[in-house]
Order: sequence, then C-alpha cells, then structure tokens
Amino acid sequence: MKAFNFIEQIKSIDDEIALIITIHLYTEYWINRLIEKRSLTGKEILNDHRIYSFTVKLNLIFNMELIPKDLFSNIKHLNNLRNKYSHEINYNCADFNFSKFKNPDPTFSFIDSQIAVREGRIKLKDLIIQVGIVTFGWLNNICITTHRINH
Repeated sequence: MKAFNFIEQIKSIDDEIALIITIHLYTEYWINRLIEKRSLTGKEILNDHRIYSFTVKLNLIFNMELIPKDLFSNIKHLNNLRNKYSHEINYNCADFNFSKFKNPDPTFSFIDSQIAVREGRIKLKDLIIQVGIVTFGWLNNICITTHRINH
C-alpha cells in the first residue's frame, strides 16, 4: 500500500460516507501492521475482532508509544466521525468539529478549513480529504520511517 494509491483512491470518491470509511480502513491497515510487527501477541490480537476493536487496537499502539499523542488524537477523532455515520442515520458531517484534528505542520489549521467550508470557499469533501491525507500520511510516515515497516 503506497501513500500515492491512498491519495488517488480518496480523490476519486464523491460520497462523504464512503470517503470517511475508506480513510478509516487505510488507517486501520497501518494500526494492524504496527500490532503485527511490534506486539508479542500480534497475531492473536488481530485474529480476535470481538475483543480487540479498532479503539482497543488504537489504545494499544498508543500505550506502546508507537505513535505520538496528536496522531492518536486524530485517529480517535476519525473513528468518532466514522461512528457518527454508522450509528446516526441523519448525521450531517458538516456538524462535526474538524478543528479537533491536529497537523504536524504548525502553519496549517483545520479551523481555517472548517470556516472555509461554512463560507462555501471549499467543499466539505475537500476538508475530509485534507483530514485523511494528514492523518493517514502521518501514520504512514511513522510506520515506514520510524518503525521500518514495509507495506
């Protein structure tokens, strides 16, 4: 899985729900690879979907100090957004507080992007793509460069 493939795939998706689920799925891929490569019981964890939910796996890699706190926070917010769509039939993604997301680049703020969506200067889809590229890209980079995990 290459970051370029991720970007190309999410750019081709028009539906907000499908976009969020796809970003979440790519993110879970790397969470699973971290567990597989860095946990002594990785295979057991990845084979037991009932006990080891996405949230449990995310907490595990954070508590193992495999990802930084701000990235952990981003992935939690991404999961919350996916869960809103999964459990609330009439959920409007525009109501989600995207300013909670962090960016490793301090010159960029999701607050500005959310305001731009409200003002009609950018599409909500583009804001979701920004969140996905930052969050997945950050995780992708940590897995490949810091932890030396191959695709």
